[in-house]
Amino acid sequence: MSNAFDKASLVMLPHAYEEGKLYSLKPTDRSGDFTFSRGTDTATRVNEQGYIEKETVNLIKHSNNFSDVVWNKPSVTFSSGELGYDGTNDAWQFIKGSGGSKGPGQNISLNGVYTISVYVKINPSSGIGLVFGSTSQCVLFNISDANQTIAGYSTGIISYTQEYVGNDFYRLSATASSTASEVLIYMASPDGTGFNSTGATHIIQDFQLNYGLVAQPYLETTTAPVYGGLTDNMPRLDYTDASCPSLLLEPERTNIWYHSEYYSSLSNSNGPIFNYIEGISPEGVQNAVRVSASSLGARIQPNLTVNGSQLVWSLYVKHEGEDYNMRLNNYLGGTITYGAEVTVTSTAVTFNSYASGYDDADYEVIGDGWFRFWIVITPQAGGQLFQFRVLEGGSVATSYLAYGMQVEYGSYPTSYIPTYGSTQTRAADNLAQLDVTNLTSTYNTLYAEFEVSNITNQGKIALSDNSQDNRMTIYQNGSDLMLLLKAGGSSETSITSSSILSVGTNYKVVAKNQNGSHALFINGTKIGEENSTTPTGLIKLRFGNESDSIQTQKLLGEVKQTLLFQTALSDDECKALTAL
Repeated sequence: MSNAFDKASLVMLPHAYEEGKLYSLKPTDRSGDFTFSRGTDTATRVNEQGYIEKETVNLIKHSNNFSDVVWNKPSVTFSSGELGYDGTNDAWQFIKGSGGSKGPGQNISLNGVYTISVYVKINPSSGIGLVFGSTSQCVLFNISDANQTIAGYSTGIISYTQEYVGNDFYRLSATASSTASEVLIYMASPDGTGFNSTGATHIIQDFQLNYGLVAQPYLETTTAPVYGGLTDNMPRLDYTDASCPSLLLEPERTNIWYHSEYYSSLSNSNGPIFNYIEGISPEGVQNAVRVSASSLGARIQPNLTVNGSQLVWSLYVKHEGEDYNMRLNNYLGGTITYGAEVTVTSTAVTFNSYASGYDDADYEVIGDGWFRFWIVITPQAGGQLFQFRVLEGGSVATSYLAYGMQVEYGSYPTSYIPTYGSTQTRAADNLAQLDVTNLTSTYNTLYAEFEVSNITNQGKIALSDNSQDNRMTIYQNGSDLMLLLKAGGSSETSITSSSILSVGTNYKVVAKNQNGSHALFINGTKIGEENSTTPTGLIKLRFGNESDSIQTQKLLGEVKQTLLFQTALSDDECKALTAL
């Protein structure tokens, strides 16, 4: 409908945001903007480039001010003003005096998977080391010219990189699963094969410590850690399967699989082999893990205690070489109490019945050969060993890329929640109710476009009087979609379209109030009309869940657009507005 935008008094089309705010296109004086909040969490989204976007962080304080007292500097002197990798004069020269091989360090308590990174200028007379607490977790680098490679590392290191960035600088990184209390730079021998206790000089810049298997883009810090990327209280404009974003609203969920990207430290059995930073993950960076097996039945098995409630297991996988099978098992007293199995090929994921089977299963194509599949199961409760079998059948040479293991209580999967050594909770997305000025109770039209993500719970978009006694609500109840009406606290009446909703399908819906006559339109069709209930005092536009609070629980899936008209459109206009 060509003039719908002009007629609407409120237009919420996900397109722009900042922390704590989602902008509406109308009204243009910003009075229609929605407030948004989500607590400290590990929320993700699919960004404009089609990659999973996380929150990033630099946990180091004064990351490029090595003269600050937060840095430990045994037998080290610093001077600033050196030419850096980025063309500024923000690099630092540090000179190592006699006695020991330590350079600058910073006290910080670690407990999980972390990556150290720093920019270092080429130096033919000295190598350099990145250290987690002690030499049992360190990498020594030969940085004598732009063509050098990493010289050596200790057994406590997961991975390491040495990237030449130009201007005679490398960005060095080292990754470890660590419980150290300090991160440091060590002096190394020129060839990087050992430590150097004699005096030496280096030019360094921009030290960083972040969670995960790869060095993230550098974030400058001063007195506290700095966060970037998809931070807390940032609305998630999600680009999954679309060139235009949808507002992603999800309930609180916890990933109880405490190492979603690093599997070596789990209680594994029968020799699964893990090679890290082996491929580009759905995150768009080189942090996928190659999983292979030295024997049939190799398995990953963290000791998870499940409570018997329905849960969802999900994993990103990329097919390489031959087809392979995966099993999800649960052992209670040495016996498999439930299980599920999938077969992964280059084109699809097939779900096979196994043991006690599963409640539901599906997968989605991520792109570049990646799938995300999930299985919904209801396990028995009681101190169980939760077991993911890496390989069942096929040859022991079978390998594949994996990323993003997730186990969450619920009946459907939610967006990826990364974990780095402990369980992590993503708080619920809260899009606060919005005051609607000058809205009459007798003439209004509410439009919503959304894609259904699940049909197992309830979601609402409503005009209400803020006490919930009067409201006009577009309401999802399982696979039903209806217009619910409530006036003066009386019982609700409804116009219902039964069993029409299906997962992954787009819907356009209009609820219209014309002087007490209410009508529901779905995808270009008028579903019905109701004349007996007349809500009054409709002053709030709210997004709610099954308990009718403003906390959002997977509201109708992914919301693409919301329009509010302070007039009643004609039936023809409503049909045109909702036509697919």
